[in-house]
Amino acid sequence: MKQILVVGNGTISRGIKRYIPEAVVIKRPEYDIRQELVVPDIEPGVAVICAAITGFGMCDKYPEWSRSINVIHTKRAAEKLYDAGWNVVMLSSSAAINGTGEYGKQKQDLENEWRFGPILRLPKIISHDVSVVDSWIRLLRNNEIVYAFAYGIIQPVPRKSVAEALQILSTIKEGTFEIAGPICTWHNLAITIADELGKDQSFVLEQESSASYEILNNNKMVELGWYQYSLPELEANSD
Repeated sequence: MKQILVVGNGTISRGIKRYIPEAVVIKRPEYDIRQELVVPDIEPGVAVICAAITGFGMCDKYPEWSRSINVIHTKRAAEKLYDAGWNVVMLSSSAAINGTGEYGKQKQDLENEWRFGPILRLPKIISHDVSVVDSWIRLLRNNEIVYAFAYGIIQPVPRKSVAEALQILSTIKEGTFEIAGPICTWHNLAITIADELGKDQSFVLEQESSASYEILNNNKMVELGWYQYSLPELEANSD
């Protein structure tokens, strides 16, 4: 298997390291995406840059700052890796499809400029260290009510799915790919978590939301061998 290099902190970075322990990780405080990247002196393989401002609200509030990280510095680091022989996978989002919000525009712009390897669009990533999931689990274990959005489609995947997709794309040089889990709502997911914890579904109440997400199509990745987890499997693989 090709050497895997992960640049940046965060949930996805930790997930890749968990499921691909041999991956090399460059992260803060040793490295900040705004600094000049020193490419490790190792045999190049596939690299992925996880350093990003992913919150829609943060990108809307601080467009110049977030763009400098999500577009300018990410592209600069990718170019440095590519020139050193690395195949660099861009982590994108369903928001890039129509340029939804400032974050979506930034991802769309980066996609348009990307020439360093394949693009992987991601839906919502679920793990126990995602704050909303962690809070649901703690509340349900204490037999307390949780509120979850009943409208707005999501297609959640566990971090394990991202690691598996990265391995599949390690030898692919170009193209746009998408991974996505079962079509559901946050409320569906919360109900599944309650079931897994052996808690009554009455502890999960509906909350209204106007948020909407573009539907991703994972057919290309499935054809390459990527596996889509069901909702119960997603919860079981979300550590």
